[in-house]
Amino acid sequence: MKQLREHAERGRVQLFDALWSEVTEAGHDDVHALVTAIGGWETVGNFGKAGELLSTLANRLVEHQRFDHALVPLRRMADIAPKERFLRYGLLTIFNCLYKDDPRLPIYLRHSALEESLDIKSSLAKIETYFAYDVGRYVHHLTGWGAGRIVDVDAENVSVLVDFHEKKSHRLTMEMARRICDFIEANELRAMRLDRIEQLRAMVEDDPVELIRVALRSKRGKSPLKDIKERLTDGIIPGSDWSKWWTKAKVRLKSVPDITLAPGTNPVVELTAGTRNYPENCLRDLRMLDGDGKRVKYLRDLIKEAQTHETDGEIALKGVAALLVAEAPIMSLGSRISLACLLRDAKAVYPSVEVPESLTLAQVATDQAAVLVALPSIPVVSHRIEALRVLRERGVRDWQDLYKEVILRGESETAEECLSDLTRSGKTEFVNSLVDAIVARYRDFPMAFTALVKAQLSDRLPEGIHRLPKTVILERVLHLHDAVWRRDLRNPDSELKRALKILEGILTSKNFELVRDAIATSTEPEGTNLATVLRSNRSISEDIQNKSFAAMLRTRPSLGRITTEEAPETDLVALDPNVLYTTEVGLARRQREYEHISSVELPEAAADKGRAAEQGDLSENFAYTAAIEKMGQLSRKAEEIASELSKARIVNEPLTDFDRVTIGAKVALSDGERKIAYTILGPWEADPEHGILSYQSPLGRAMLGKEVGATFNVEGNATQWKVDAIADGLAAFLSRSNS
Repeated sequence: MKQLREHAERGRVQLFDALWSEVTEAGHDDVHALVTAIGGWETVGNFGKAGELLSTLANRLVEHQRFDHALVPLRRMADIAPKERFLRYGLLTIFNCLYKDDPRLPIYLRHSALEESLDIKSSLAKIETYFAYDVGRYVHHLTGWGAGRIVDVDAENVSVLVDFHEKKSHRLTMEMARRICDFIEANELRAMRLDRIEQLRAMVEDDPVELIRVALRSKRGKSPLKDIKERLTDGIIPGSDWSKWWTKAKVRLKSVPDITLAPGTNPVVELTAGTRNYPENCLRDLRMLDGDGKRVKYLRDLIKEAQTHETDGEIALKGVAALLVAEAPIMSLGSRISLACLLRDAKAVYPSVEVPESLTLAQVATDQAAVLVALPSIPVVSHRIEALRVLRERGVRDWQDLYKEVILRGESETAEECLSDLTRSGKTEFVNSLVDAIVARYRDFPMAFTALVKAQLSDRLPEGIHRLPKTVILERVLHLHDAVWRRDLRNPDSELKRALKILEGILTSKNFELVRDAIATSTEPEGTNLATVLRSNRSISEDIQNKSFAAMLRTRPSLGRITTEEAPETDLVALDPNVLYTTEVGLARRQREYEHISSVELPEAAADKGRAAEQGDLSENFAYTAAIEKMGQLSRKAEEIASELSKARIVNEPLTDFDRVTIGAKVALSDGERKIAYTILGPWEADPEHGILSYQSPLGRAMLGKEVGATFNVEGNATQWKVDAIADGLAAFLSRSNS
């Protein structure tokens, strides 16, 4: 086929014709390959020749009653040679033969106008679309309704009734359905979730390998493990059971010939037609890894896994170990240290594993200076400690001084182990002196300081070691983040970026536990100072800053009062003007509106525009103009909602306690004559007639931050309102919405 296409692209008519006759007379049946070869004539602009060949090929396939195959060249003819005489005749012949006993055929021929339309390509697309839809076939809505099953086909009106997961009994024209839905197979995850969820749940224990196959079919046979996890933990496998389940399933997968599992923390899983056994799969996995550290850690994982394979686990482990031993001379020192430890562990499990003398830990970890430099790059954390102990036993340098250097470097796990070793050895005074120095000079030793903070917050500091008050930790974390950020701006550095990431992790860990604990244990002046330090920080992302401040407010609502030199204490609640606060209910409502515009109204408007365009002269075609205007309005509306959605933040609980009016509060008001009550929520929940008021409305803005008994006016209105009571309105709203 390659030679045929080359002859065509070079315009060698005689050579092409001779080879074409030889190939077709030999009964070559790869229709797609033949059409690709004919495409060579298209590339040189000889569409007449291409059309003639496509016609000949289609005619021969029709004569042999290979009707499905004959559609392949005819579809191509519709693109490049729509006036070819055989095209319409060939298409009508094929459809009359394929669907001769189908009562829908004359109806679909009429609707598609295949028998008389000048636009044969469009007619072909229509009739193929019509016949594609059958009762029982599964589809997937592209923008939000999920999987669906066709439950009725109305041939006369060329429409289908689909039971979608999120929209039951929805009627669509077939052409609309084709635009907003994809067909999916009955044996893939999205289809089975729709009406066979219990079958999927049974596979969790009964056939985990088939469950992985089902998940892969919904991703075209190839997917990262993270995506598979997200799909299977959504109602099939409990999220808390995933790690245990996957550990067992992974072992089975390596012995399955038709599934390829790449190594790594988020491996790509793929359906294949392979026939490799377990040891071969292990070697293939190792070769796919692109770094010494990953390859060495693969051996660590394999030591545990191989023991579950009674027949070929030892063979697999020996093969991987031998390959890594061969590569050891070109590995980094850090990787060789881990490899030495792992080869020792592998030999303890399978004595037949060969370990060269040069790859024992004592032989690898000989140069103290080199080991200290390589320490952070040792792939397995526990091996870093082993390397240090080898150096300590060798006694080349005072071990206290050696450990001090490691602690000041700030590699977290290793630093913690060094602190513990020193403390166990009775060096508590030495350790506390070192800790005090790090705390005093925390800007000079950012990594050492973060290691100490992480150890204290995780309760991993040894007994007797000085601990910092949470208020001091929070203040210094905020100041240090700002200092490191400014340093990184001047001289970008990966180590500084790592420090920033660690500091942000300390702030946000366990739903901002440090922030909440620091405020809870602080005095009033300390709390005010921490709030000021947080709000004046310019290095922390806006999202983390706002969430940190919200945690402060929930712990101590009085921090919401803002005091400045220009104005006395006010009652304003700190709300981010760049954020649109909403509930899950309001967000879902707005998302549905966006999806309806995108997947239903815009496609329908586009179809209206197409139908109007077919009416002729566009200069006085009012239907066409109206359709254009409608599409513009819908597009602008969709963009507006998309912008709002990007700024949305869900409020699951009130931003402060109910001593003040805030989002989520139910507020009783009076003006001397009337008594009314409103729940303050976002603009997407607003329904004044039913007592829901947007915090962005004039009345909503005016009452934010007010305490019980406070009076206020709405700008431009003389009525004076009084806050009579404040209660929780958010819980009641969410309860009603979910019932």
